Amino acid sequence: PIQYHGVGVFDTEKGIEKKQSAAWGLSKFVGHCLTLLGERDRSVVVITPAMKEGSGLNPFASAFPDRFFDTGIAEQHATTFAGSLASAGLKPYLCIYSTFLQRGYDQLVQDIALMNLPVRLVIDRAGCVGQDGETHQGFYDIAFMAALPHIKILSARDAQELLKMLAFLRQYDDGPIAVRFPKKEFASFDLASALNTIDTKYNPFSAVMLAKGTQVLILSEGVFAAHALAARELLAKAKISAAVMDVRSLRPLPLTQIQRALQGKKLLVTLENHGLTGGLADLLDAALRGQKARPPHLALGYPEEIVPHGSIGDIEDMYGLSPVKIAASIRKALK
Repeated sequence: PIQYHGVGVFDTEKGIEKKQSAAWGLSKFVGHCLTLLGERDRSVVVITPAMKEGSGLNPFASAFPDRFFDTGIAEQHATTFAGSLASAGLKPYLCIYSTFLQRGYDQLVQDIALMNLPVRLVIDRAGCVGQDGETHQGFYDIAFMAALPHIKILSARDAQELLKMLAFLRQYDDGPIAVRFPKKEFASFDLASALNTIDTKYNPFSAVMLAKGTQVLILSEGVFAAHALAARELLAKAKISAAVMDVRSLRPLPLTQIQRALQGKKLLVTLENHGLTGGLADLLDAALRGQKARPPHLALGYPEEIVPHGSIGDIEDMYGLSPVKIAASIRKALK
């Protein structure tokens, strides 16, 4: 039942699923990273609502069965349970799909946010989920978490950044904190060595300037940093100079850095793997409200409509979020 819960592209001649890529999905990185963190810290516990395999948690469950809790399809209980363990001094990582966290929203409000409990929310399948379909699209988590007190929200642009954020979460006890990441694959690497070389001054609440430019500032959320950089190259061919900044922290926004980067720019572009309502674009507009001499703002993300299933690449292109169409939208906005 688990193996065939979700079936990928099928080889109809052989009657089996086509061979998977050698690259790792971000869920697999999470499972192996949490196992390494669990070896270093006995207070690390992991909770999942019946998604041990989907969230890549088999390694942790095998290594630490007494610190792994599968609550079954009971997201409300999983969320309250995470708050309870945090209140007892443990370090709970609640590994949950974006769409399933919606089911535990009341408990997220009452049993975590209001009490400012240090639950680590590891939000899988945030953004476009492709063939998982309409019910699984993760387009709402930034909006519904940003409405609550205390919760900090991070977004990882790649596997290395996700690893750093998960390690940072272990030391963060000031309140609830979330890291969101999509259904995407990256080349594997030595996680243990990467953990050992993380800068002790690593601060995910600051933005990172990935590429400099003079005319346009593209502020990207999460894995869309790669699309932003690709679009920048296309714009350069049209003699348009664009800077790309990975925001990393959606709440709090690294506002001072953003304002500094906006100086002299003709256009601000926000690019997010989330719905436009309540996401990065809206949060930034609210933060900049009343600021004088703001450049025009082009907000790129998913609209308020039911986004169908399909390949992630096809869906992104359909909604103007492929590098070619991002660059075209920027050229149009500048005109």
